[in-house]
Amino acid sequence: MTAPLELSSGIPAAMSDRPFPITRNAYEHPTHSTSCCCPQCGKVYSTYHHLAAHERACTLSRQNLSELLEQTKEFWEMKRRKRAEINETTMPIRGKGSDRNCRPGSVSFQLSEECTNSSPRIKRRRVTLSPEPVDTPSEQLDAPVAFRKGKRERRAPARYTHDVLPAPPPPLFPTFESPIHDAPIDIAMLEAKIALLSPPAFIPSVVSSDLPVVFVTHESDRSRFGVVKRYSLPPGVLPTHDPDQLATLQNKKTSSQVPTSYGPFGSRTAFLLAEWYWISAKKSFTDFQKLISIIQSPDFSLKDAVDVNWRAAFKSLGANRTELSDTDGSWISDDGWMTATISIDIPFHKRMKQYGTLAFTVGDFHYRSIVSLIKEKLSSRKDGQHFHYYPYEATWRRTPDSPEVELYGELYASRAFRDEHERLQRLPPTFHNKGMERVVVALMFWSDATQLTSFGGASLWPCYLFFGNESKDRRGKPSEGLGHQIAYFMKLPDKLNDYLKEMNEGKLPTSALFTYCARELFHEQWSILLGPEFTNAMKYGIILPCPDGKMRCFFPRIFSYSADYPEKVLIGGLRNNGNSPCHRCLIAKAEISKLGAPSDIERFQNKRSLAHQQEKVTEARKAIQKGYAVDSKTEIEAELQPHGLVPVHTAFASKLSEFNFDVLSVLVVDILHEFEIGVWKRLYTHLLRLLEAFSSQMSVSLVAELDSRLMELLFVCAQWHALAKLRLHNDFTLALLDYTTTHLGAKMRIFDRDTCTKVPTKELQKEAEARARKTARDRKSGATMSTSRRPAALNVFTIKFHYLGDYTSVIRKLGTTDSYSTQTGELYHREPKSWYPRTDRKNYEQQLSQIERRKARLARIRSETETPVPATPILGTQHGTMLFEADHQPADDTLYLRYTIGSNQNRSLSLNCLGRKSIGEEHCDDYLPVRILAIITSAPSPEDSSSTKGVHQWIHILIRDNRLFSHKLLKINYTTYDVRRDQDVLHVETPQSNAMFLNDRYSVETRPAEHPYIYGKLLGVFHADVSFTGTLPDGVQSREFRRIDFAWVHWYEFIGSKNLFSLDRVAPYPLDSDMALDFVDPCDILRGVHLVPHFAFGKADGPAPISDLVHSHHEWKAYYINRFADRDLFMRYQPGMSVGHAYMHTKAFPGPNIPHDFDHGIGSTSPAGRTLLSPVSRLLNHEHQPAGIARDESVPEGDCENSNSLGATEGEGYEWPLESDSENSEAGMADYLDDLDDGEFAIYNDMYEEQGDSSARPRVQEVTFRLQTHVRVFKK
Repeated sequence: MTAPLELSSGIPAAMSDRPFPITRNAYEHPTHSTSCCCPQCGKVYSTYHHLAAHERACTLSRQNLSELLEQTKEFWEMKRRKRAEINETTMPIRGKGSDRNCRPGSVSFQLSEECTNSSPRIKRRRVTLSPEPVDTPSEQLDAPVAFRKGKRERRAPARYTHDVLPAPPPPLFPTFESPIHDAPIDIAMLEAKIALLSPPAFIPSVVSSDLPVVFVTHESDRSRFGVVKRYSLPPGVLPTHDPDQLATLQNKKTSSQVPTSYGPFGSRTAFLLAEWYWISAKKSFTDFQKLISIIQSPDFSLKDAVDVNWRAAFKSLGANRTELSDTDGSWISDDGWMTATISIDIPFHKRMKQYGTLAFTVGDFHYRSIVSLIKEKLSSRKDGQHFHYYPYEATWRRTPDSPEVELYGELYASRAFRDEHERLQRLPPTFHNKGMERVVVALMFWSDATQLTSFGGASLWPCYLFFGNESKDRRGKPSEGLGHQIAYFMKLPDKLNDYLKEMNEGKLPTSALFTYCARELFHEQWSILLGPEFTNAMKYGIILPCPDGKMRCFFPRIFSYSADYPEKVLIGGLRNNGNSPCHRCLIAKAEISKLGAPSDIERFQNKRSLAHQQEKVTEARKAIQKGYAVDSKTEIEAELQPHGLVPVHTAFASKLSEFNFDVLSVLVVDILHEFEIGVWKRLYTHLLRLLEAFSSQMSVSLVAELDSRLMELLFVCAQWHALAKLRLHNDFTLALLDYTTTHLGAKMRIFDRDTCTKVPTKELQKEAEARARKTARDRKSGATMSTSRRPAALNVFTIKFHYLGDYTSVIRKLGTTDSYSTQTGELYHREPKSWYPRTDRKNYEQQLSQIERRKARLARIRSETETPVPATPILGTQHGTMLFEADHQPADDTLYLRYTIGSNQNRSLSLNCLGRKSIGEEHCDDYLPVRILAIITSAPSPEDSSSTKGVHQWIHILIRDNRLFSHKLLKINYTTYDVRRDQDVLHVETPQSNAMFLNDRYSVETRPAEHPYIYGKLLGVFHADVSFTGTLPDGVQSREFRRIDFAWVHWYEFIGSKNLFSLDRVAPYPLDSDMALDFVDPCDILRGVHLVPHFAFGKADGPAPISDLVHSHHEWKAYYINRFADRDLFMRYQPGMSVGHAYMHTKAFPGPNIPHDFDHGIGSTSPAGRTLLSPVSRLLNHEHQPAGIARDESVPEGDCENSNSLGATEGEGYEWPLESDSENSEAGMADYLDDLDDGEFAIYNDMYEEQGDSSARPRVQEVTFRLQTHVRVFKK
């Protein structure tokens, strides 16, 4: 039996039936109330007498009491059987010679007396038995020896404390095991018992809706990283289903009694061949090998493969159940794809020939029922185990004295999910879901049009549905198949042009009518998806059995809709790039450049109102019905244009109005289109224009000033991008994101004010050519356009720039951006693109839907018939993966280890070669044996062993054959910031050989003077078989040979950064320095690090040292530490903000803040205290000043302060170049940039080959290389 559950108030669960009900507000600790509440049904009474009378008649109380009595009876029956078994195993055998040992007072005598004498006066005595042997579970006996769990508890060595291994959160109920039903759920039989109510039906409530709901908080133990999970659930509901606990390295074996059904295929052979055929469109050699393995399998039957009518089987595999006979379609459990004829009403104004509103039939709309898809998902045995029923709040406490902060990651752990869950629990129960747990089904939509071919006009507009109850780590992998295609949206057909010409005397109407028809068509299709079946499910729920055997009532709710900006305004019924282009607030276009400034208050104070929008749209549509044109200036535009609205009623507002659903609130941020190929792409393109505009005769001082300003901007852009794409946020990182957003807006405006507006720039040549091609395409005249380069500006202050300020609020509401990024939808476009060649290119939407059903049903058949094999750990295992605590240790346990080095002995090295005196090797010194000794004897550091002591101890060390064995690869395993497991591969003699180590002298007190890490380049990786004849530091003597691994490192000297917004720099120690070389334990390596050459310092002086031991050398004098290479590396430079970096869980570090005199870049003048000349003026004055780029250069203190506070106050009077109010496109000279691919923005490496100032050229090349580096980082 499970132990009593301790509630947050400290009262055991067994005492919860006392007349001290627990009432609380949402997410607060429970407090005692003066009223009396029934713990089962929730009814409240004023006195205990009335409560006692109610409990005697309460149905739920009786039911729970009956269940408790049954459980108690089973418990005592189990104890009685166990006691009887013990008596049978310990009872002596009565036979010949047995009485001789049964002396009075002996144990045997007592047992024999108890067994033979039935007198009630004889009492049962306690017999002390010998410990029973540990029974090995049957599943371990069936598994191979390599997969069995050892009896000895495995513990990580003490030196691994800086890299704590991840583990799942502690379970709330450790002894609870819910039964897993292996048999698939029969939806047809279930629907015969539980019918989904039709719209006219009325379901009376059992309890009045005004009764308060008492929530109970269940809190887990704090994990090894300081994380706690808190569930807020109604009384009687326990969070017994936790998919995080299923994330082990060994899947449970399914029952062998599961009925085998292969759908339309009569045998396993036919099923495997069909799966092989449909699993991929283009077959590879790997697919060929899979086919060979199928043929070689013991159960393969050639007769079963030949006797199949494959054409009929494939047709049944993709058809709907209604299209087949009852016998042929009995195996199908889903409703398949459906078709609906779509018609739209086209308004003709009173000046046209056909006055009034006429219906136009567009075509057939292919879609799936959302409710049917929900049933298919929840009835799946595979997906049901990973489906989260209960939301929770995850909090993190860095140290016992640190404040507890909230964690933001998964959608099912977000504030929006918890709020919706509590609202759902407050709904009155119905007679159908009485006593059932009510679960929120989080729906997440993606939609985006895509081209199916590289050449031609074949396109598809799919809509994908994901479930937020599943982990975002699994949703982001297309191989998991968690993205479901629910619709193929239609576009306006070409026949609409002929129809409008016929209705308008052969003339085409204005483009405004076509835009109006496109909006109506889109929302008409969504009206089909949001039909009565879906609205009834939102209102009454869907009752389904779950894999744990319980009946639950599921209520679908829409949480997010991911789309690019043109589709967002289409979904929300807004004007594309209108006067108020934002769908969250009513900010004017003239104010969207004030990102992060104090005057950027519209996003917080002037929110959009759905009721106000619907009122305006209703009035406009009444005017259209009266005969006004859809773009009438007086009746339509005058009312809608100031608010950025269009005359269309969205399907979400029409169908989901009774649920107070606002579609604008679920349109989430889009980092792919808004920043990566939006703001950043435009900035990078303009930087290339600036490089072309600058002459090669530029002065060094001017290049240095522009370089400093540009590098700060690039640093802030990279930091903002890294923070926005974190997979796990907390309150500390979100505060840093707000801080970085303020700096990003300010530095972007300052860069435009002080640089871009004062340097005339023109299009790149490829931009001009792309513009000419687009213009020729639009005109369709075949005439070639001029490719002359036109003036071009930065033009970055668009609506995408404004959206960057909403990321913090959206992350706090829905979790991290990787959960709803449009990149997920882009990845799933690969499936229909790969299916398209298998169609006949005519009516391919219907054929694609059939292919989708074939692949989905094949996957479902496999999940229901196969027995999962033991899984092995993979890189990037999801949060909660258990390593040391797994039930079974897999054969491939490389992620258990701190590092991995090969075991081959192909390359050996004699120890006689490691002395400089013997061979004159610059990479060697006379103290290397001492350093190797420190590794072998586990000394704290080489400095602890003097030369004399090392030589003295060296005589006690025996190295087999006096040789070391070298390796090229060293794999470092580490725990990432978001509590995942990852691996870095260090390759000797390549640029991928730099590593980072912890600096022991770094702490909170020494932070300003010390850097948290030290860096080194791997010169070699070795192992040796060593025997130590002396005494180790712990007093142990062991003369057996054991393998010792160690790495040879060339250390870097840390130089630091120029200011707060620049990268740190390092330089390799000279080989003649005592600090240059060392042998280290691979366990001390934290992970790999990315170093970028510092071109301004130049290449290394002198010829490269020739060495037989080291085949790589440093080409440059100094390097930048690229902290933005990946997210985990970036978080290692944010002290105290990473959950998974246990070594950073120390005292609080000072957080960033914006000073009061910070220059937000709003004013038209330069910051006070600095006189900035325009680049053009500097060029005209021919100013030449030497640039201080010495290796040990120091930065004046004032410059560091200016990086945070530039000394200017916010000013007014500066007008930013505004975009036109065009509805169809973003005006400006760079409005075509989004149509260009990434390959059209390659850097011109040879653009500075003219004769000029050679001293300025290295700085220009460095700027160009840094741009290339940032582009690679953003693409990664």
